[in-house]
Amino acid sequence: QTFSFTSIEYDGDQTLWLGSNVYLHKFDLKSRNYTKLGPFGKDVESILQRSIWSMKKASNGDLFVTSTGGLAVWRYGRIVPEAINKLGPYSKDDLTSTGFQFITEEDQGRIWLGTGSIGAIRWDRINNEVVTFQNNQEDESSIGSDDVHYAYTDDQQNIWFGYHRKGISLMYNNAWEYDFKF
Repeated sequence: QTFSFTSIEYDGDQTLWLGSNVYLHKFDLKSRNYTKLGPFGKDVESILQRSIWSMKKASNGDLFVTSTGGLAVWRYGRIVPEAINKLGPYSKDDLTSTGFQFITEEDQGRIWLGTGSIGAIRWDRINNEVVTFQNNQEDESSIGSDDVHYAYTDDQQNIWFGYHRKGISLMYNNAWEYDFKF
């Protein structure tokens, strides 16, 4: 079977995690062994059997996987991944089947997620705080689109967001100051 590989993440421990259009794979750089992972439980399969857009090894060693089917995490030291349907114990939103397109982590450990339909999400796992940023047509200082394709945290901790057909936005110190439209 031929795969379209859509994401690669190095875990710093001689392993490349490879996300494809249909599954998660692992390549050991030292032994040169390749493994198509799984199967896992139904909830995880519904995420990993969809197009994997991005992956991020977080500062605590957890590997996060975003796909058109949702969000999964392979917690450090665990032998199987798990689906994430809520971000923290106080999260009101059920994220089952939400299409996630990117994940990145700030130096402070906060996770940024981009979705195809509900905007950008900032998740502070330590303090259990979740903030969603969505487009508001009547507010020029809101994000450019709810279809957030990519994010980049620069060296000053500013967040750059890229959108499908909607340009880019730059967020300074947690407050939107302006949108770039390219």
